[in-house]
Amino acid sequence: MDEAEQSTACRDLFNALYRRPGGRGEVTLDERGFFEIMKSRCAHGGVVNISGMQIGRSGIPPAIAVIRAYAPTSLLVQDNMLGDEGIALLMEYFSHPMCSVTHLNISSNNFGEAGAASLAQCLRSNTTLTHLELGSAPSDSTSCINNLNANAISNISSALESNAHLLLLGLTNISIGKTGVEGSEYLSALLSRNHTLQSCFLSANCLRTAGSILIIQALQHNTALSFLDLSDNEIGPDAGIALGNTLQANRNLTTLNLARNTLGPTGACSLSDGLKQNTALSTLNLESNGLGDWGAASIAAALIVNNTITHLNLANNNIGAEGGMDIVTSLRSHTAMVTLILNGTCIKDKAALQLASTLKNGKSLTCLEIGSSKIGPSGGIAIAKALEENTSLTSLRISNNFITEDAGCKMLESLKLNKCLTSIHITENQVSHTTIKQLKEICSGNLSAKQHKATAPLKQEIIRLRREQQKIPIVQADLFKQTRACSNAESEIEDTEAQIDEVKAFAETELKRLTLHLQEVDTQLSEQQQVLQQQESEFQTIQDQYDSQITELQLALQQELQVGNRTKKN
Repeated sequence: MDEAEQSTACRDLFNALYRRPGGRGEVTLDERGFFEIMKSRCAHGGVVNISGMQIGRSGIPPAIAVIRAYAPTSLLVQDNMLGDEGIALLMEYFSHPMCSVTHLNISSNNFGEAGAASLAQCLRSNTTLTHLELGSAPSDSTSCINNLNANAISNISSALESNAHLLLLGLTNISIGKTGVEGSEYLSALLSRNHTLQSCFLSANCLRTAGSILIIQALQHNTALSFLDLSDNEIGPDAGIALGNTLQANRNLTTLNLARNTLGPTGACSLSDGLKQNTALSTLNLESNGLGDWGAASIAAALIVNNTITHLNLANNNIGAEGGMDIVTSLRSHTAMVTLILNGTCIKDKAALQLASTLKNGKSLTCLEIGSSKIGPSGGIAIAKALEENTSLTSLRISNNFITEDAGCKMLESLKLNKCLTSIHITENQVSHTTIKQLKEICSGNLSAKQHKATAPLKQEIIRLRREQQKIPIVQADLFKQTRACSNAESEIEDTEAQIDEVKAFAETELKRLTLHLQEVDTQLSEQQQVLQQQESEFQTIQDQYDSQITELQLALQQELQVGNRTKKN
């Protein structure tokens, strides 16, 4: 679409928002300023962002005109108070054959069952949408939250069971389980039957243990989902058995977020049984689940067997020194860990010494978070010394411990040799601000060096392209000459073709004339042949008569001679 059409559409939306009855009234923004804001919101390749503008139902028609003018592939309409009617009007746009939107965010729009029905009807026929977010932010007021009851979830789930295009579904914070397990049953049926959906966000939905078990069990039959977020759902220990069984059977799930639930030690033990046999899960978030030492020991036992998990978050789980030691020790066998988060884990110095040994020998760990872990002076010094030999760690968070200035100075010495660490957080320890500043400066220098190393080939390529760019005028001049030569050649070709056409026309005319003349000559020749044949026939007749007369005369002469001879004898 051209800018004039976009400007007109933005002007109509501006009038709808600021000059309608009951609108926003006096504003310092004018139409041109609003257009410039919309241009900046829609400047990122195929994205139209009209989120947070409080459009409301009446603002949807001009908003849709803006959407059509920009023809986006990503449409952000969250936090606009659309309500059921506004969602229905928006879904009409998605039925248009020219609609090319693949990513849609309609979170926090205060729509309910009727709006969900309109959305479901659209999902049954739409073939472009691949990402759909219709949840609500945790900070939203009740007037913004999408109120999707069991019937609404049923409509959406039913529509998606046969949908072969949607890859991501966001249903965060819509209280699916607030009225019981019915909504979870519908989602479970969806996950059992849909073979396209790859990511599903279900955090903060009051699923509780019963509802979460239904969803988790569905994954035993699902062959497509790779990302599942079940954080903040009050999931208790009994769900651990379902998790263990599912992880034993499922071979597709790679990311599982169970943060801020209540699995406890029992749930962790059951989960561990599944992890021991699973070969697909790479990212597991168990933050704030009250695992304790027993739960930590179960997870550690699984890590010794499982070498697939690369990102693990066990922060704030009431894990003491014993459980912390189990986790750290498991890293001797589990050599694939890339990110390990143990904030709030009481690992103390003994486990820190073991962790330092792992850092010396390990080659995979890039991110380590051990803040608030009661690490003392000896543990801090051991980790600092390990940094001399470590060649993989890029980020270290070790704040709020009991690390001394000596350990901080040792880290400074280590980082003079270590060129990998690019980020360090060591505040709230007994390390001076000067040392912390120097540590951060060294890490910043490492980061700059890495960025320079990474961008050096790009810079060389830019230099090469600029050199090539300098040749463009010469090439353009040559191209202009060649274009003119081609144009002249085309003119000559056209003239030659015209001459050829004339010669062809003349030749065709002569051919026709000669053909007619030849036909006439053939006719005359045929007639003359007929006359000649007739004359030959007449000549032959005369010849035959002449021959006959000669023969008769010869006979008569012979007879006379014979008579004469007889007369002489007598």
